[in-house]
Amino acid sequence: MPNCNGNNKENCKLHLFQRNHYFYGKLMTVRDFEDEQSYMNEKRFLINRFIHGTGIVCGFNYDKNRSENYITIKKVNNNIEIHFKDGGVALDCCGHEIVVPEGTVKTVISEKNNAPLNVNDSITEKYFYLRYKPCFGEMVAAASNPSSCEEKCCHNRIVEDFEVIALNEPPDTAEITCEFVKIRESLS
Repeated sequence: MPNCNGNNKENCKLHLFQRNHYFYGKLMTVRDFEDEQSYMNEKRFLINRFIHGTGIVCGFNYDKNRSENYITIKKVNNNIEIHFKDGGVALDCCGHEIVVPEGTVKTVISEKNNAPLNVNDSITEKYFYLRYKPCFGEMVAAASNPSSCEEKCCHNRIVEDFEVIALNEPPDTAEITCEFVKIRESLS
């Protein structure tokens, strides 16, 4: 799983694919199951990157002329939050799907210090991007040490989450990295 503190751009490079070869009596380890998932995910990401491209697939409606929009920005406890009323789907340039469920609320992160964007930042206009951010979720007991009296817990799920990043200037198209999917030019 990519580090939750950002994407590893090395994961976006082309490489030869390997998959499990099954046979009767094969001892299956955690590595074999992880490789199986990785193989299918990497193939999907490859197709997304080279067939579908990067950007918004659907949703993220915004219209400056409407009194109620599907994306709103609010100040909450000195931070900026973005509210996605109807959500949407986007692809980053590594081919990761970024799914934003209806009603999602995220605190906006400043790209310069990777901390929540403060309402006191002296910037007149911001550009918002989505960054794929998978993280561990759901702890369960593990039976990995039966001789111990101590119960061990492990992460049972990987949540394919995202974060909203604020930039001061719109990057050139050539400069948009694997980490960002542009929402709109500006939401001011």
